[in-house]
Amino acid sequence: PSLRKNDGAVDWARPAAYLDRFIRAMTPWPGAFTFWVPPGGKPLRLLVLEAEPDPGEPGDPGRIACTADGRLSVETADGLLHILRVQPAGKRAMPVADFLRGHPLHVGCHLGWEERRGA
Repeated sequence: PSLRKNDGAVDWARPAAYLDRFIRAMTPWPGAFTFWVPPGGKPLRLLVLEAEPDPGEPGDPGRIACTADGRLSVETADGLLHILRVQPAGKRAMPVADFLRGHPLHVGCHLGWEERRGA
């Protein structure tokens, strides 16, 4: 069947290597995307354009593990996925370091759908 726009939603409960392939497969359309909800704000849709898997120990899927040195690492079912490039809704594509300068993501925050975050 043809792809629909919602087919690009990133499922952080999958293995890191799978998510790396998924992101490449969904580019350019429909685009692999996730959401981040800033404290007290509206959900921000992020297209994930480029990532690098780092298989290892299972974690809390969707939890941000590291934002140091302009790096955004997210826990998956079997390790980390290092996000390298993103495109916020209505903005241009950018390296994740540029995105982090303007958006204060902290270790422990979650990416994904609201019901997955447990909020």
